[in-house]
Amino acid sequence: MPRVGMVGLMPSHVTAVDNYEQGLIGQGIARKQINKLVRSYTERLLNYRARMIGRTEVALAMNAGQEQFWNQMQKKGMLPWNVQRQWMTADDERVCDICGPMDGELAPIGGVWTTAVGPVQVPT
Repeated sequence: MPRVGMVGLMPSHVTAVDNYEQGLIGQGIARKQINKLVRSYTERLLNYRARMIGRTEVALAMNAGQEQFWNQMQKKGMLPWNVQRQWMTADDERVCDICGPMDGELAPIGGVWTTAVGPVQVPT
């Protein structure tokens, strides 16, 4: 269970904070300084996590809105029923091992994407 102030961190970040603290203890640094350094590191990781959650939620909302728009255009006859959408990644270090290989893959509107870990469907 994470300590107070570490709630919200990913498990790997909790481990990183613990390892960082143990390393500082091993260096013989004063407890007050260790607490300050650990708190600063924890806050950086929490900010990272908050940005990651924010980016994910915004992307999900944008994708869901786009999907709704396409559905409406199809119902009005303004977009062919056989049109497909394309998976696009940023092609940078933040792209995960699941999304990276999906770059350029096609799927029907309202259909599922086939990924290495199974099907993924954008909520509509």
